Amino acid sequence: MSRSSRSGDRPTDAVDSAATDAGRRAQSSPTVGLVAAFAVVAGVSLYATALVGVETDDSTRERRLATTTLDRAHAAVTSGGVAVPARLRRVAGVAPADHDLRVRLRAAGRTWTHGPEPPPETTTASRRVGVSLGPGRIRPGELTVEVWS
Repeated sequence: MSRSSRSGDRPTDAVDSAATDAGRRAQSSPTVGLVAAFAVVAGVSLYATALVGVETDDSTRERRLATTTLDRAHAAVTSGGVAVPARLRRVAGVAPADHDLRVRLRAAGRTWTHGPEPPPETTTASRRVGVSLGPGRIRPGELTVEVWS
């Protein structure tokens, strides 16, 4: 018997080698892909970190100063995460160097303050806190700091 071949048919070995070559092209190892992804993420992270460190103007610096002062005042007046009005006198040491500070605590229609009356142009920061009004009486309130130089 003679073997006939149809036109357009390729031997099986040729088909397998063509598929294998095509499968190897346009692929990279997973390690190379992971390294490339890490490089992109690291670059974006460094860029974002550099931008955060840039202070654009004095108002940005003052806002950060007020926010930092608020964090320090919060730590001074709270006990177990609840602000205690009698602790307001402890905020005297949290004022930044060369700045004056006024701290105000409000809750249940009452207001407690510590510090001199601020001028019209101050930088303020505030946060919601629980305020102890007595044993077992905690009400929602607000702690505000006003900072000026």
